[in-house]
Amino acid sequence: MKKIASFVVLLFCVLACSGKERGELNSILGSVNGSPISLQDVLPLTRAEEYRAFSTRSGDSLKKRIIEIRREAVDELIDRKLILEDYAGKKFEITERDIENSVDEVAQRMGVRSRDEFLRLLRQQGSSIEEVRKNVRDVMIVQLMLHREFVAARSITPEMMFAYYKKNIEKTASSGSVELAMILLGEKNKAEAPGIAAALKKDPGSFAALSTKWSEGPGKEDGGRLGKIECRLLRPEFAGVLARPEQGKVYGPVTTPEGIVFLKVLAYTPPVRKTFRESIPEIRRTLEAEQRKESRKKYTQRLRKEAIIRYFF
Repeated sequence: MKKIASFVVLLFCVLACSGKERGELNSILGSVNGSPISLQDVLPLTRAEEYRAFSTRSGDSLKKRIIEIRREAVDELIDRKLILEDYAGKKFEITERDIENSVDEVAQRMGVRSRDEFLRLLRQQGSSIEEVRKNVRDVMIVQLMLHREFVAARSITPEMMFAYYKKNIEKTASSGSVELAMILLGEKNKAEAPGIAAALKKDPGSFAALSTKWSEGPGKEDGGRLGKIECRLLRPEFAGVLARPEQGKVYGPVTTPEGIVFLKVLAYTPPVRKTFRESIPEIRRTLEAEQRKESRKKYTQRLRKEAIIRYFF
């Protein structure tokens, strides 16, 4: 059971607790068996991916990708609700000890050292320990049910791994990856560009504070962090200035359809080519992920046949 309570489970629970921000829209995006799914439910699952999308897309392509990301999240929540319904009445149960251990791990990952401090933080976020316990239990149930389906279908052999390596040998030559932070100056703040450029030239370490103060783009509340991106996927405007990225260096200003952009390379991983032996752990993870995805698809398709599902966007 402990393996089921993975970091993915914990991350979902943390996000679920922090998603009730003031002013959050409560538009209904879909429903399953009469149970609604709102934008407020979806955003905690999509924010990180939406931020990364800004590094690879722009204009209508970006808007389309945001809709795709949110549709995927709605489908994820629909599947979770159906799996929880399927779990009802099963003979195995998540123990209270498992739940409490996972709640403690959630608190630790949020930097909280005592239960009283955790309770205060939850109250500040408009949540409660009961809600955290429910989220933990629900996600553990979903992971357990999916794991049972996967174990029944899992089959990965050395021959399969080598065939995958031969077929995808170019993928073993990584293009490298870069972790970015961004300052986006739209119509409201573009006049600040010269001053920000001068400030960054004088002190690149001020990037996060300047992003929080002036940026009109995603991630501004976290110093403009967009997350880790494969270099080959960078949108053309960014790829042009990041041909030879250096960790800690600031690039820009860059003109984009959204406005004037400054970028900071928080981390850079150069490209490498791996041998088959070196690639085995990654190939195994890839093939297992594909089999998990396939077993999940077959399982949820069975559940969806008996469900009433509606989308409103």
